Amino acid sequence: MNQHHKRTLLILIILTITGGLIALFTVLAPTPPIGEVEYALASLQQASKSKAQRYSKKLYGEAKANYDSAMTHWKQQNQKFILFRDYEKVKTFAEKSAKIARKASNTSTSRSKNIVIAVKDKIVSLNQLIGNVNKLFNLLPLPNEVRNNISNGKLLLRESELDFEKGDYIKAEK
Repeated sequence: MNQHHKRTLLILIILTITGGLIALFTVLAPTPPIGEVEYALASLQQASKSKAQRYSKKLYGEAKANYDSAMTHWKQQNQKFILFRDYEKVKTFAEKSAKIARKASNTSTSRSKNIVIAVKDKIVSLNQLIGNVNKLFNLLPLPNEVRNNISNGKLLLRESELDFEKGDYIKAEK
């Protein structure tokens, strides 16, 4: 065999081994849970749109913490050699995050509707009460302290009405 054939044979062997290793890496390398992580992020975004960080604070925080844990574990796995990576914890945290975020979103939507109804009922009731107080006490001579208390009550009610109109139902409830 001449020199040229030996070189060609050597290159062919090297290419075959390299191709085999690439195929082996492709088959054996674990697949990162991209779909699960993207779904968890979308679920968190939906929970945020439903104002879960306000109306379902604990669940939203838990979902966010699980998502952060998934991302931390993913980063740790990506620092390992490709064949030694294990994405199971990433997948578990992402799935848990998505589940809790969906629950936070549903709870938030339900709670905000209940608060709206309760706050609106309180505002109507207090406005009726103030109307009755005005009719009754405008005819009577009252000490300044009592009149100031009534005025402060009216002011607080008006602030609650403004908060309600802005959509800040928790603040309006207080």
